Amino acid sequence: MARIVDLRNDGDQQELISLLRKSTESSELNFLLGSGCSSPAIPVLGNIEKKVQELRAKQQELEVGRALAEYLKEFAISTQSLLGTPDQVQREALEVYSSFLVVVSRILIARRSNIAPKHASIFTTNYDMFVERAFQEHRGPLVLSDGFDRRPCLDGTAEFSTAEFFKSVRKRGALYSYEVHVPSASLVKLHGSLGWRSDGDRILLSLEKLQGLAKEIEKLEESTKPDEYFDFVDQLPLIMPVVEKHRDTLLIQVYYDLLRIYSNELDKENVLLLSCGFSFEDEHILRVTQRSLRNPTLRLVIFSHTEGDVDGYRNKFANRENVNIVFSKDGAIDFRQFVTILENLPPQTSSPDEEASLSGAGHDE
Repeated sequence: MARIVDLRNDGDQQELISLLRKSTESSELNFLLGSGCSSPAIPVLGNIEKKVQELRAKQQELEVGRALAEYLKEFAISTQSLLGTPDQVQREALEVYSSFLVVVSRILIARRSNIAPKHASIFTTNYDMFVERAFQEHRGPLVLSDGFDRRPCLDGTAEFSTAEFFKSVRKRGALYSYEVHVPSASLVKLHGSLGWRSDGDRILLSLEKLQGLAKEIEKLEESTKPDEYFDFVDQLPLIMPVVEKHRDTLLIQVYYDLLRIYSNELDKENVLLLSCGFSFEDEHILRVTQRSLRNPTLRLVIFSHTEGDVDGYRNKFANRENVNIVFSKDGAIDFRQFVTILENLPPQTSSPDEEASLSGAGHDE
């Protein structure tokens, strides 16, 4: 059975820190971040997938369209503000995301052996761009790949390709022959991003449409024609939270390519997957994760937001001894507390000068 860990219990807490410290030193490091990580900057909108399923069962297609539009509206409003001048709530969320990137970088720098890759995979189902904005402001040694090819091109476009993930990066000394592996991470947005734009058979990085997206949705809310909602949704390169993902999305190939990447990472030897803010209500990700847990060298550690969520996780991962479910009787575990726990993991062996020496351009292997 899954191991239940109460952070209020000192013994449980120390055992968890010991497990995580050992695992982060040598394991293939993966994170799964859900909507709870961006809350309250973007409200957690509940189980929209279940709501849509119930409306469709009643053949209320207009209400389905309105529910999806309302779901998207929160992301559009928040992301538009995020790209301009973030408000106080967004600024606080950005600070946590920035701290997350810093601690991931430090964990990877602390890996002194080249046997353990200085690379982490950050999987997220969020459409928002908090990680990208935090990385832009972070300016640390971590190299982040978001799947876009940014080689020089005259038209300035950046095209999405899964081949851009998982590149090893080294920095070579100009005067001496030393080489160091630069910490790197892949940001894999399993459900797409508001920063994506479809262009024929390509996905391009584009922020232009975001400026008027919220107003488009507000205008759409006046419509009484279900097809107008679905036509609007179909033009967005997003995996919508509905069960029929394989039927109503134009991103079928990209979606399954990204799911395959998630599955392949979990099927490697000696893997650690840390989940925060994610409910595992997405049946596709849930099934892949359940199947991957047959790998005895995979360790899944779920940080449950509240004690009340524990039973749901326990039921989803029954009879899986390589699962730890972490909660606290003292209160909710949010993204900030998750990052605070991670900050206790890397040994204090890297100095600011060492981190600064890793910043700058590297060479792809």
